[in-house]
Amino acid sequence: MKYFKSKISITLFASIILLTSCGPYLEFFNVEVKMPANLPVDFKEKSVSVFTAIPLTEQLNENTLSTAEDSVLMINFAKGMAASLEKHLALDAGAIPVFNHFESEISDIRERSFIESLSQSSESDVLVLLENLNVGKFEKLKTDKTPIRAGFATSYIYAPLSLLINIYDGSTGDLITSLTQNDTIYWEILSKEDVREERLMKGLFPALNKISVPAGEDIINNFFPDWVNEERCLYSYDDYSWRRAMSLAMDFKWTDAMSIWMAETTSQDKVKASCAAYNIAIACEMLEKYDLAIEWLDYAQKRYPITGLEELKSYLRNK
Repeated sequence: MKYFKSKISITLFASIILLTSCGPYLEFFNVEVKMPANLPVDFKEKSVSVFTAIPLTEQLNENTLSTAEDSVLMINFAKGMAASLEKHLALDAGAIPVFNHFESEISDIRERSFIESLSQSSESDVLVLLENLNVGKFEKLKTDKTPIRAGFATSYIYAPLSLLINIYDGSTGDLITSLTQNDTIYWEILSKEDVREERLMKGLFPALNKISVPAGEDIINNFFPDWVNEERCLYSYDDYSWRRAMSLAMDFKWTDAMSIWMAETTSQDKVKASCAAYNIAIACEMLEKYDLAIEWLDYAQKRYPITGLEELKSYLRNK
């Protein structure tokens, strides 16, 4: 679990308790909490390559991208995927190659032998294959009257988007995971006058092409854990040992802080023992020992039902 320091704040309620009794008070701090990947894949210490399946069939529908435009989008999207993988895996730029294949060349992509041959030719343990990236028909949102914003005529264009990414184990040919996404792309176009639909459509490919690389980078995030900022609190008392434990915790020395709190868990003061057990549970969470954290929360509950026990326990059970 990552950690970064922030200014410690004490709630007004806790301050009042401190002034009127010898009871505990709360100190709050921020942490970066690791959230699991939507589709976890173990890329660690493995060579990775990205492959595309470029379409060959020309689309004949009006207001759709040409095969050439589709191909450019797919290639740039794949480049973004490779760049994102390099960032997540702390690799140099260009370390993950992108191989572009035509549909006819990979019609048997789901055959194990073909996956194994791609793995051998690319010397890759994991193959990330962009099998489909399709942008459907562009349409203008119909309105009774052209909206005006800040003196400009406003038009809205939308198109359906679908993609399929399959990730394979190169050594076995097995499918590790698959991501299918269906979405709709919207554009807001401002112009000094109402523009004919045909003219609007002509400017959409450059706009799509501009975002294709960052879109490819973003989609790869589904396969990696994320870090989000969350607030946590610790109980403390106005004496040296508890202040020392708090100082160690703020320096991310959780094991050392736990040794101080551990001595307090057998205190005759039930509230103090419960607070110490709660703090140990927080330390266990920071060290990603979630089951042990829940055990300490159960112990804290038995000693004294202080605030925050059930909420933290419910959160940890969903980790």
